[in-house]
Amino acid sequence: MISEGILEKLQSCLEKYLNGINEFRPISIITHKPSDIESISGSVLSGSLGLAILILPPTPDEIITNVPGPVFSKIRCEVQVIEDLAGNKTGCTAMYIAEKIMHYLHLWRPQLIDWNSKLMLRASKPYDSKRIGNNNVISVFFETHYSLKEQI
Repeated sequence: MISEGILEKLQSCLEKYLNGINEFRPISIITHKPSDIESISGSVLSGSLGLAILILPPTPDEIITNVPGPVFSKIRCEVQVIEDLAGNKTGCTAMYIAEKIMHYLHLWRPQLIDWNSKLMLRASKPYDSKRIGNNNVISVFFETHYSLKEQI
């Protein structure tokens, strides 16, 4: 049996939640494990309807020092919407899907044991958009916090 840490559980919980939303049914939703994002997004986009949601690994950003745990005062979560401009057959744009993700995930509480914090859009620059080749990539940034002391 493979054990998951709390950050992996959060990533999996995000994936399950987004997969359960009816509006996202025609869109591939994948989690990123350490590897090449471009090859992942290319293979997913070519095998789907030209639109994918990529959930990147949550990363601790700030820690409260001198307390047992550790206690993460800030965990960053990034969700990317990747759109193949030539191959998108969903009828939705990446911008529309990114707005829906912001709507569903802002103030959402992960259904994990001992998790009491909500996910919130990052206060400054919660959204970023770029074009890579023929793809639009929109990143939406969230933050939360967690203490590992309950897990020890």
